[in-house]
Amino acid sequence: MGENNEYYADKMRRLLENRDRQQRIGLQNPAGVHESEPGEELDEELQEQEDFSFESTRRPEKKKRPRSFEEKYQQVREAEAEARASGKKRKYSLRDIIVSCVLVCGILILGAFCVYKIFFVISSISVEGNELYTDEQILASAGIEVGANIYSFSSRIAEENIQMYCPEVDYIKVKRTPPGKIVVTVVEENAYFYVDIHGELRALTADLRVLGGVSEEEADELIELRLPTVGRAVAGEKIVFRNGELDYTFEVSKAVSESSLCDRIDKLDLTDQHNVRMVCDGKYLLKLAEYTDSAAKLKIADKILENEMFDNSNKASIDLSELSETGVIVDNQLDLDW
Repeated sequence: MGENNEYYADKMRRLLENRDRQQRIGLQNPAGVHESEPGEELDEELQEQEDFSFESTRRPEKKKRPRSFEEKYQQVREAEAEARASGKKRKYSLRDIIVSCVLVCGILILGAFCVYKIFFVISSISVEGNELYTDEQILASAGIEVGANIYSFSSRIAEENIQMYCPEVDYIKVKRTPPGKIVVTVVEENAYFYVDIHGELRALTADLRVLGGVSEEEADELIELRLPTVGRAVAGEKIVFRNGELDYTFEVSKAVSESSLCDRIDKLDLTDQHNVRMVCDGKYLLKLAEYTDSAAKLKIADKILENEMFDNSNKASIDLSELSETGVIVDNQLDLDW
């Protein structure tokens, strides 16, 4: 292209020089002969140059040759690499992270719900150690039912409810065994005493915990107990006195329940800690006086009552106020009906 331009530029320069030279020497064109003007000749030359330049700059159309298998495979690999690169960028975007977290949490919640509702369902409940209460009474108190979820209740609350509605139960243990077994173990406590509270007979344990009400026939099998003024008596709880804590009452009642004379004692008076007394076998008045050393005093009384002199029906008063010196007074006029 550059060589052609130089060629025509040189030719145009020669034409211009020739025209100037003809003008200088005054040459005339022969008559009747048409001579083209220098400008026309120059225009023709320029037109030829333009046509040649256009033709020379046109590139011949190339025929498309079919792509080989290697080229096609390379193109597919490049497309896959571009797709992977694009995917890696999306993975680290904030939106993708949030969506992924939401989906994972949803799946976990759904799975936990299915496990909770389907796999941990109570299929069997057993009660062990109960005699005074039926299985139905204990389970109704606990609020546990077959078909409920094994973790749908609190073991501590269930034990407290059983203690409240079944006061003669001393020990309670609710045990879960996944996937669906419940075992309720109870130890029922024996009643040793009964007390008249506002005209109602209530049974008491060895540590003066309030049990249920008792009839007069049932009370005949228990020790009649006289106590200081009672402030509160709630089933399943220890009795509360109006004057506050009176520890001596619990100490003496515990000693009586553990004594070998327990089954022979009919009455126990704890209204005065300095004048503790009790009736044994319906005819012997045991005077402990001070509440201290109650267990030792009862052991001495047991030894004394083994004597043959007590094989008759005579009433007697046994003074146990001093451990080192005891006294026995036979008195058939003793008033033992308190």
